Amino acid sequence: MSLKPVYKIVEIRPFSNAFKVSQQIGGVLININGKPAYNYKLSNIILR
Repeated sequence: MSLKPVYKIVEIRPFSNAFKVSQQIGGVLININGKPAYNYKLSNIILR
């Protein structure tokens, strides 16, 4: 068993993709474009 990173939403930029799909602050990213969020580095998620 290996540990995977978990990404919690702490801020949502107006008119971003997260804003458009009604993500909530405090939520956890599970998938990004159909791929597990743990496959991404935090720096890549922030740039999206």
